[in-house]
Amino acid sequence: MGNVPFGVVVGLFGSVILIMAVNTAYVASSELLERVAHRYRFDWLILTNRRESLYRIHVLNGLMYTSIIFLTQGSQAILAEMYAVGLLASFCINVGCLLIYRYFQGTKEIREYHTSRTGTLLLELILVACFIYLALHKPYGTGLWAAVVTVLLVAGIPFSRRYGPEVAQVRRSDYPMEMLLALGEVDGPLHVYFRRPGEVEAAETAPGTVYITFFSPRRPLPDRVAPNHYRFPIYGGSLYRSIQAILQLLQEELDGREVHVHFGWPTSSWLDRMAVGVFVWNLMRLPRAFPRLDFSIDYLRQAEPVRAAEHAAERAASS
Repeated sequence: MGNVPFGVVVGLFGSVILIMAVNTAYVASSELLERVAHRYRFDWLILTNRRESLYRIHVLNGLMYTSIIFLTQGSQAILAEMYAVGLLASFCINVGCLLIYRYFQGTKEIREYHTSRTGTLLLELILVACFIYLALHKPYGTGLWAAVVTVLLVAGIPFSRRYGPEVAQVRRSDYPMEMLLALGEVDGPLHVYFRRPGEVEAAETAPGTVYITFFSPRRPLPDRVAPNHYRFPIYGGSLYRSIQAILQLLQEELDGREVHVHFGWPTSSWLDRMAVGVFVWNLMRLPRAFPRLDFSIDYLRQAEPVRAAEHAAERAASS
């Protein structure tokens, strides 16, 4: 009987913590559904009532939570395991995205405040280790979480590829046939430059010279800086396969013409250079795959103000 008050206190604190945890998860999932509705233009889902509440999202969210409870037959142990695994997984994904953003472009876009790359990497390693440990020791919660995630991915990925805003981005991009027609009207050697977004500041408008920039449909369409600058979407999630498709088109449609393909020289951060090094290993196979094209990796000397700005950006990124 002496442990009854202590048990009441523990139960009270546990109930409060559980209420806060469920409220946090409910609010986060409601915000996620709201973003999905805005992204895919589900206007019927974000209608509000007289009190400006997104009641349809809340009802849908409540139905999903209720279905999980019925699926687990109200087992608090399995629900707690599933919640813990899902929470750690979300932390791993969020910190991983922050890590990728921080290493590749975070410093350039956020000058006033940025997180430590080393600290973020250590935090990601700790979170991944905790997730692996929890997944191995809580198989039922992990299995239920993995099943729910798999169902959502199987249902969501085909839908997003068909109705996502990326489709509109692809429609706004340039067409390869436009580039071929422009090259076909020019006599003499042809030069094709592959450039990343933001690296076509000094594009030449000489006849027979074109610049190609591939972009992810999930990102904004790069600006067209010159009439001979063409922007193509990355198909199939592979930049290398997209380059191969363009080169195959050039080799077939411009057979008999002297076509010189130029790739840029990596001069960015050390991590970016490592990634480009792996990519260059794939580029080394292109001359054998397209024997009727000429290939080179060039570095074009830039003006002094541009080089000074790049050196300042590299110093800021390394700090």
